[in-house]
Amino acid sequence: IFPIAFDDFTPPSPVFLDTLDRLWDHGQTSELAAFGLTLRHIREAYAKLTATPGVEVERTGPLASWEAAAQLAADRTKGKQLRETQRVTPRARTTTAGVQQVVILSNAYDSEALCVGRVLGRQLKGLMQDTVQCC
Repeated sequence: IFPIAFDDFTPPSPVFLDTLDRLWDHGQTSELAAFGLTLRHIREAYAKLTATPGVEVERTGPLASWEAAAQLAADRTKGKQLRETQRVTPRARTTTAGVQQVVILSNAYDSEALCVGRVLGRQLKGLMQDTVQCC
């Protein structure tokens, strides 16, 4: 996983992650459990993601800075493949093989930030010829 974080992204604090069980109701946590995900998995994923080296980009900065971040992500993930993993649950079977994930992190409450993330995601897919899965 290679994270690209826009400068307006604030990672969730450990205190916030500890309150997820009170923020999400039983129905929401049950939906996650159907796919084999628990709150512990989510906490661990955020901890790993925030500890993973990546690149920070100024969201309102020049297009050239976005292009440089996309190129860096492409260069860092090019030729690398994930080992095949499978998760079998009552409802789903997912396989990830040969796909590098580039995670674009931004302010999820700002519609402009979400649009900018989509633009950067499309740029990445063009650079990597769809070998990168943008989450």
